[in-house]
Amino acid sequence: MEIKEIIKTLRTKMDFQSRKSKHKSYIFNQIYYLRQEIVYLVLKGHKENDLPLNELRRKAMLIQKYSRRLKILHA
Repeated sequence: MEIKEIIKTLRTKMDFQSRKSKHKSYIFNQIYYLRQEIVYLVLKGHKENDLPLNELRRKAMLIQKYSRRLKILHA
C-alpha cells in the first residue's frame, strides 16, 4: 500500500504559489480582459455608429472595482 500512496503523491502537481498571489494574477487578468472588451466594443460601435453605453459603463465600473481589490491585496 505504501508504494501506491507514494506514486499517487508523485503524480499530484506541487503548487508553490500562495492563494493570494493566484488571486492577484486572476484579478489582473480579469482587468486586462475587460479592457480588451471595452476597446473592442468601442471600435465595433464606431464602425456601426452605435455605442453600447450601458455595457461600457458596466465594464468600466468592474475595472474600478477590481483595481481597488488589487490595490488592497498589493498593500
